[in-house]
Amino acid sequence: MSNQSVVISGRDILINGKKTQIRSGAMHYFRIHPDYWRDRIIKLRQCGLNTLETYMCWNLHEKTEGEFDFSGQLDVFRYIKIAQEEGLMVMIRPGGYICSEWDLGGIPSRLLTKPGIRLRCCNEDFLKAQDAYYRNVLPMLTPLQWDNGGPIIMMQLENEYGSWGNDHKYIEHCRDIFRECGVTVPLFTSDGAAQVLLKYGHGNIPGVMPTVNGRNKPIQLVKALEDHTGCPTPPFVMELWNGVAQNWTLPGVHHKAEDVRKDISDAMTHDINFNLYMFHGGTTFGFMNGGNGGYTPLDMPFKPLLTSYHVDSPLTEAGDPTPKYFAIQEEIAKSVPDFKVEKPVVSAKKNMVKSS
Repeated sequence: MSNQSVVISGRDILINGKKTQIRSGAMHYFRIHPDYWRDRIIKLRQCGLNTLETYMCWNLHEKTEGEFDFSGQLDVFRYIKIAQEEGLMVMIRPGGYICSEWDLGGIPSRLLTKPGIRLRCCNEDFLKAQDAYYRNVLPMLTPLQWDNGGPIIMMQLENEYGSWGNDHKYIEHCRDIFRECGVTVPLFTSDGAAQVLLKYGHGNIPGVMPTVNGRNKPIQLVKALEDHTGCPTPPFVMELWNGVAQNWTLPGVHHKAEDVRKDISDAMTHDINFNLYMFHGGTTFGFMNGGNGGYTPLDMPFKPLLTSYHVDSPLTEAGDPTPKYFAIQEEIAKSVPDFKVEKPVVSAKKNMVKSS
């Protein structure tokens, strides 16, 4: 039995009894070829981050109802173990819904064929399908929890639910399924920093830690958390956006490296927990790219996203460091005395030009 523990105590996250700042980066195993998993994970650690965060993709793991696939690029357990071997903690966001500019947010499209189904609420058919997914996946993750000697320190319920609905019985149901399946690490939600989004998404549900998502000014973002709860809670930006997804036909939007530097400086100075979204985007394989817009007649046209998920990240789609990477690394090094700065290795490339 491991003596490791993760405890939420007021504003503090205690790892094995020690107050710990979570410095995390988002990288999705299903958007990176397995041959490059360790390379990307090493570069995350070399940047000064201590935690890896990843979603899971329900619609790929359960393409056919009741048949689950965790092989090859879907072997999330191997991915987690590599992170542990490299000395990192892990946060998992297993869905069902993940957004992530991913087709139907990871919900299997076959569910749309069920008459009367309503997604992401206490609809009988939806809960039956999602509960079955949870009951298959979560028990496979629990041996990798921190208190079992693994690297997983937290898991997320749903994703940005306050932007979709306010069925708190549904979120409570998700919480209860996680606990029923043996999840013992802290559970969290993540929502935009507006009070209405936190109210609808987190709703001060007992046993669940709220976190916020947003771009720039992490000090202002986390203030929304205590305004929401009315009591001390860990200051945590679960998605500190350092880039933006790109749409077909539209000009690319870039987030300046110096703006990211300021965000990291503020987070380090004020002891704010953060997860960079994305640290490395990779590629959305297999036509799983989603889109924006088209939700209402006033929100047309629908704008599909690129299959590239570089999203202006600190590591490029090919895994190479950018000025953002070094800005983040430099700011962390200023505040973490025992952080030994290492230069990341640029990945080798194949010459695809045929000789004459």
